Amino acid sequence: MPHTTAGALLHGKRVRLRPLEEADAPAVAAIQSSTTLLRALDVVPAVPRSAAQIAAWAQALRAASDGFLFAIETLRDAADGGPEVIGWVELDGVLWSAGTTSFSIAIGEVWQGCGYGREALALLFDFVFDELNLHRIGLTVFASNARAIRLYEHLGFVHEGTAREFFQRDGQRHDMHHYGLLRREWGVARARLRGAEPSAVTDEG
Repeated sequence: MPHTTAGALLHGKRVRLRPLEEADAPAVAAIQSSTTLLRALDVVPAVPRSAAQIAAWAQALRAASDGFLFAIETLRDAADGGPEVIGWVELDGVLWSAGTTSFSIAIGEVWQGCGYGREALALLFDFVFDELNLHRIGLTVFASNARAIRLYEHLGFVHEGTAREFFQRDGQRHDMHHYGLLRREWGVARARLRGAEPSAVTDEG
């Protein structure tokens, strides 16, 4: 699977997705220096990674057959400071035989709430369903992350269950929600978002 060519397909109005390279490691490390962001991403201890660790992570995923790692980069010309890496999105554990995968996304705190994440995810889902021809994409999200839940439901995700008291943080137990998006559901959501007929994506492709 030629991971290095995927970024050319994934251009939106304000951001594009492209393969995350070793040269992006300092920018990603700066974003990951926020333990607030890391705590929102995962239940594992919030330990920022060095630029060298991030470069190794990117290199390993490029060599894998079941994952994709994209930088989220702004589309700006030189007069506006040029393109800037503001986060990343990862497809993790693509199960080709079943046509399923899951994803995670991170946007630096400075750029949150500006619509970049929504556009990046729409590009990612087009890639998942139109280019990779997968059938389903799943995610987990903390029950307390109301803003993320609103975004995922706006993009068509369906709540499929809750792992009650899944993890502990600051002395309290917290639930974890499971969501899923099927290709036909993305077809409906994409049409709604773009004001078109929901016929572009079906279960048959």
